[in-house]
Amino acid sequence: MADRTAGRVLIRSTAPSLYIHVPVCTRKCDYCDFFSCAPETFPPDSLPVPDRITRTLIREITQRSTEFSVSRWNTVYIGGGTPSLLSPDNLADLCSSFSCSGEISMEANPESITGPWLAAAADCGITRLSIGIQSLHDPLLRAVGRRGSVNAARKALDTVADFWHGQLSVDLICGIPGQTDTMLLDDIREVSRYPVDHVSLYSLMVEPGTPLSRRLEHTPGFHLPDNEQDLWFSARDALEEAGFLQYEVSNFAKPGKECHHNLVYWHMDPYLGAGPSAVGTMPNGDESVRYTNTRDLTAWFSDPSQHQDIEHISRKDTLFEVLLMGFRLNAGISRKRFENRFSTDILVSIAQAVDSWEKRGLLVVEGDSVALTRNGLPLLNRFISDCMEELFHQ
Repeated sequence: MADRTAGRVLIRSTAPSLYIHVPVCTRKCDYCDFFSCAPETFPPDSLPVPDRITRTLIREITQRSTEFSVSRWNTVYIGGGTPSLLSPDNLADLCSSFSCSGEISMEANPESITGPWLAAAADCGITRLSIGIQSLHDPLLRAVGRRGSVNAARKALDTVADFWHGQLSVDLICGIPGQTDTMLLDDIREVSRYPVDHVSLYSLMVEPGTPLSRRLEHTPGFHLPDNEQDLWFSARDALEEAGFLQYEVSNFAKPGKECHHNLVYWHMDPYLGAGPSAVGTMPNGDESVRYTNTRDLTAWFSDPSQHQDIEHISRKDTLFEVLLMGFRLNAGISRKRFENRFSTDILVSIAQAVDSWEKRGLLVVEGDSVALTRNGLPLLNRFISDCMEELFHQ
């Protein structure tokens, strides 16, 4: 499993996971900063856009499997973009191009969901569906330029309840302009009545250059809620009362229903990406190697695994990323896993930060685990800043 640019051998202890990026959306939401394009903007070709995307993804997955000697993936996540724009035939072809020993997740937009499409997803081996609900209030969907409607979302949830037998996750957004505590809690109560076993509760991120950022800057009276933090805490409490346990900063699950693929990211385990803009990160001892695919669709269609930027991540930067990702988890970071990778105890690497936060009751060292407490987790960014200052001044 060689890095062709540096001649170094990448070391891994487990099979990599695979992220598949489907780069098409009928219309991009105003807050979205992920790479996707409308079908009419794709480079001209005789093949329909979904067929062309599927064929090129299969080429890249095959190339990556050969390059990194992968016969079976740990987990697979099909995201985007809008993967549910792929037809059942597209999906069957795509899923037949890989073998996976664990969870296979796929994102879907409510308006794309039908009974036959769900049956096709199940037949292809999809085990987990993630639906982008965002809000069950039409004014809030319009506020962030979200396509679809509350009626479409409810119809999709009803269809899923009737036809889907795998795991089900929904996304909700906190902090939308005009959102109230009552609105968000009503959303949580409503989705809880469906067979949902996982909820991702994201704070609205305003990315520079997006239509939402421009509207917030130039539209009088259009602004984020002043009480966004209180909204989020109320929502967290409501989710936990409904049986969804917080296991990561933004993620809540019924017991045993955590997203295994996302845990790969938070544990900094190996993963590869396929699709334009997709990222792969592989451990190389106590360092890492990361590639980022091109966003140039013409280049990606021509040779999907050749147009990429490659970054070699130092030991110190890799260690920092492990802290940044691992402390997002309620369970925190395993001292044994950390020492196996970096040949040092995490309590030595960030001794000052651990001591300070533990004394304030915001961090706990318990057995093999070092983790932020319930009160410490919302202060994650501040804690990571303390860790960074300590690490980079050693």
